[in-house]
Amino acid sequence: MAARARSFQQCLYSGCPTDGHWMDGETFYREDIELALDGYMDVYHARDPGPLEHRDIEDHVVSYIEQSYHELADPEDVTLKIYLPGVERDESMEDALTESIHNYFEFTEREARKELRHHYFKSAGLAVMGAGFIAGSAFVPVLAGVGIGASIAAEIIGIGGWVGEWNAISNILFDSGDKRGTVAMYDRLSEANVEFVYD
Repeated sequence: MAARARSFQQCLYSGCPTDGHWMDGETFYREDIELALDGYMDVYHARDPGPLEHRDIEDHVVSYIEQSYHELADPEDVTLKIYLPGVERDESMEDALTESIHNYFEFTEREARKELRHHYFKSAGLAVMGAGFIAGSAFVPVLAGVGIGASIAAEIIGIGGWVGEWNAISNILFDSGDKRGTVAMYDRLSEANVEFVYD
């Protein structure tokens, strides 16, 4: 499983959702993301005066949803269950809250894609710069003549070029994977099935 999960001890002391299962007796994976609220408005940022469907979500709610996403057994199919015990059902608030959640993560997904594109452009720039330094190191002896100083300068420029190439490769192979995963997470959360439970 690629998903991160809580250890048995963490669940024991901080509490685990009921909708999940244990793997190997020690690791808990969620079936759904479960969120318990005292009322519909608990999700929204208290100081945001905008319309409900465009209002910001509270930071701690977002953090909890993101953490829970990484604990899902199947992150391809996301269901967010919102528990509202003792609250009278209001279909208009259900629709507004569902739209708010989708809008928030859709916006966040767009921002994450922008960051990913910037990351690729930065990596491409490093690769081009590195190639230029490597090529330039070959011309230093030609321009400066043969000598210890020219050899040292060529060596330093060449090393700088290879460092740039390695950073570009590292960005693309390693860092970009995490960023693509973040984009995928927000994309799935923006389309998550939202269910309300009142019992």
